Amino acid sequence: AVLKLYTGVLSDDVYLMLLAEEPSDLEYSIFSYGYYAYLEKEKRSAEKDSVLNDILSRDSFWISFAYIAAYNDKFYSGRGR
Repeated sequence: AVLKLYTGVLSDDVYLMLLAEEPSDLEYSIFSYGYYAYLEKEKRSAEKDSVLNDILSRDSFWISFAYIAAYNDKFYSGRGR
C-alpha cells in the first residue's frame, strides 16, 4: 500500500482510511511509518508529528522496527544522524 501511495495510485485520503481500519498494531506501525516517510519526502512537516504520535499511541507491538524508528524520530531527531 505504501508504494501505491508513493506512485500516486492511492490518494492520502484512501491511505488514511486503510490505516484507520487496521486492527493490528504491528501492521499499523509499519504502514504508518511508511506514511511518515512519505510526508517527510513531500516536506509536509506539519503532519509528520501527528503520525509519529499515532504510531507511539498504539504500542501493543512496540518491538517492531517501525515503532522503534518512530520512537527514535520523535525523541532523538537530529542526534546521531
